[in-house]
Amino acid sequence: MSKIVGFKMGKGKSIESPDEKQWSKEYLELEVSVPEGTNLGDALLTAEKCLNTWLGVPIPMAPQMPGEAQIPEFDPALLMNHAWKGKKLGDNQYEQGSVAWGWDFRDKFPANIIELLKKGSLVIDKYEFALGDNLVSAKEKKGSKQR
Repeated sequence: MSKIVGFKMGKGKSIESPDEKQWSKEYLELEVSVPEGTNLGDALLTAEKCLNTWLGVPIPMAPQMPGEAQIPEFDPALLMNHAWKGKKLGDNQYEQGSVAWGWDFRDKFPANIIELLKKGSLVIDKYEFALGDNLVSAKEKKGSKQR
């Protein structure tokens, strides 16, 4: 059975400069390894709290205590065994993709997976899954290829 071993989470903010009437942007991204036995919800909340602290973003009051996070549950096999698309061949025709490199339209996935991917990309085994505007993508994580 597949398990989540890590995820990426990014957050940014825009700051207006009072003197120059311009905006500057700050963006931070974390790549988090999730040790076996760690609650994924706690890891996501901790990562988000770190990003908020480093960016100086007010931290909202959490409705739950640590260990009670409401993170959508899902079966990693839904991503690992998905029939991924590859290159476009013609009108609604695509090569077969793979979990090492593939994509599909976001409406082909359950809402709980989309909600989880909205928080940041997921790493399951040696594969990374990310959410774009209309697509979910899968790729082999850099440095994980067997040689």
